[in-house]
Amino acid sequence: MTKRGGEAWASLTQAEKQPYFDEYEVLKAQHAKAREKYFNELDPNVLRAINKQRKARGKPKLRGLPKQPALLTPYMR
Repeated sequence: MTKRGGEAWASLTQAEKQPYFDEYEVLKAQHAKAREKYFNELDPNVLRAINKQRKARGKPKLRGLPKQPALLTPYMR
């Protein structure tokens, strides 16, 4: 079944694939917004508890959203 799906996808033209790529971009943006909202509203104590559980399972810590890099000079604004 997977092989036939891959063959069907490969046989599509770029124009036929474009709606799927467009939908992917929309869903990707929605996920990024939802993730940002989640981490902005997350209680630090909850994040600590989640990381404690992840550490017990041998998984890496969640660190929330990456911080914006500092500007190197005032001219880079």
